[in-house]
Amino acid sequence: MYPYILIIAGIVVIFQIVFLIKCFKHKMKWIHCALFEIISIIISIGLIFFYMSLPSDGFMFGVGYEEETLALLIGGFASFVMLTVTVLSVTLLFLIKEKKAGKNHFPTILVILSVILIIRGLISLTLDIQNDLSVGKTTATVIDNTVDSANREQLIVSYEVNGTFYKRTVSALTPNSRHSKNVDEIEVLYNKNNPRQYAAYSDFEKTYIPCFIISIIFLLVAKILRQNVLRKKKALESIGEK
Repeated sequence: MYPYILIIAGIVVIFQIVFLIKCFKHKMKWIHCALFEIISIIISIGLIFFYMSLPSDGFMFGVGYEEETLALLIGGFASFVMLTVTVLSVTLLFLIKEKKAGKNHFPTILVILSVILIIRGLISLTLDIQNDLSVGKTTATVIDNTVDSANREQLIVSYEVNGTFYKRTVSALTPNSRHSKNVDEIEVLYNKNNPRQYAAYSDFEKTYIPCFIISIIFLLVAKILRQNVLRKKKALESIGEK
């Protein structure tokens, strides 16, 4: 199924590019292009949750549909990129138009972006702290191999947490277990509150560091631009008084 999802996602992105070109040529409204991209993202997210909710023979729901989920992630990300390009294009065209009219909104835009990045950074920091508190990592012993209903390789592993041994099935497609047919041990993640449960951890939460750095840079640039605007305004007022 996943090749068809990729093909459909590619066709959708092509339509988005065509719509974007039409917007630049004033043959289509920007709002219609943005709505099409937003709807594409919502559909991708909905289908991802659908596949993740399907039962399988793996260690958690949806684990037998990695290819479909990955294809939908790629399609959704592509639509998100196109939506970002659309929003940035509209914003840039607006700023150019306002600048020609003698108005400068760049400092305000930079402050707004800084606030958004700070909020995003705080969310990432919170998730990172939550992961450190709830996700544990240990070394598991591979005791057997099996396959699920879709003929995908699964590993049966055993690991110890606080003196208690646990056994569960791990997808062989995960980064820690990929190409591990001849490997005796792999790293597994578990829920500290219930070590029998699978836990997910991603370094994506570490993005709070660049978010904070970029927000500080934006604020500094906005301050410099604002000071330049005030300086020019004072200079014009002094010339007018003379």
